[in-house]
Amino acid sequence: MPSKSNTPSNTPWHVLSVGQRATIERTVRAEDLFVFAHASGNTNPLTLPQLQAPEAGKAVTQPVAPSLWVGSLVSAVLGTLLPGAGTLYRAQNFRFLARAQIGDRLIVSVTCLEKLEKPCARFETRVTRADGTLLDGEAEVEVPLEYIELDAAQLPVLLMDSVDHFGILINRCRQLEPMPTVVVCPDDRNALGGALMARDEGLMKPYFVGDAAAIQRAAEALGADISGIPLVDVAEHDEAAATAMAMVHAREVRAVMKGNIHSDTLLAHIVKKEGGLRGPRRLSHVFAMDVPTLEHMLFISDAAINIAPDLATKVDICQNAIDLALSLGM
Repeated sequence: MPSKSNTPSNTPWHVLSVGQRATIERTVRAEDLFVFAHASGNTNPLTLPQLQAPEAGKAVTQPVAPSLWVGSLVSAVLGTLLPGAGTLYRAQNFRFLARAQIGDRLIVSVTCLEKLEKPCARFETRVTRADGTLLDGEAEVEVPLEYIELDAAQLPVLLMDSVDHFGILINRCRQLEPMPTVVVCPDDRNALGGALMARDEGLMKPYFVGDAAAIQRAAEALGADISGIPLVDVAEHDEAAATAMAMVHAREVRAVMKGNIHSDTLLAHIVKKEGGLRGPRRLSHVFAMDVPTLEHMLFISDAAINIAPDLATKVDICQNAIDLALSLGM
């Protein structure tokens, strides 16, 4: 028999009796459908919730829970309650009688129908909700022969994106004209690849400033054709940053994008009183972040430029972040 210090988490074969029954209740959540899609590879759109808001006037189609996800709840009862820990499947059949949707409260039950040759047993399996049966079937399992005592299992935490914030933002930006943007020293895979991705998404019209030979080598490594992109050949990073500022003042471009250049070098030219990009408020930096547990984007400021701001600078930092959030649709 089990020790008194722990509670057994199973019903061994010699204790199991015909008619024993166990149930759990489970509400279908959107997160369940996403996790099942990841685990199974089944990305059938009929079983996946929409990540983005529906288009105006377009009907919303409610996803149905994958039938085998519903069936997997049966294995949860068999493996954790009856017979419990140590149970292994031999066979399972299902009849799917109705579909489950997000928000449905399901009752999952197993009932011992017959004890077969040791260590096997046959169980009725059923999933119901308030309006009737969704699934029925039978399972044949190997029942554990001894008591098993287990501590409560703590599974690793899974974080799921509930909203694709960046996807929504990119779609909004696609409605605007591509912004003329100077990319300073895009001479490695990441800097050049990011600029070309933004161009291909219709977000910006790039202009390159930097070492032309190095930029071309990066393009060849990516297998990209950059022949149609204006390029100012400047070997030194400091001079490239100064050239980018001059292009802004000449209204050739409307934005500056950092490439493979040290932040200090680029910022030194941006913050200059003469020839820089100073405006009426203090310049500040903002991270725009997509946090899986939040229903909105998260803005973190100031994360890079102002090390020890006084009160007036904090006012500018906050207002800059507010203006950015407003411009991004918050």
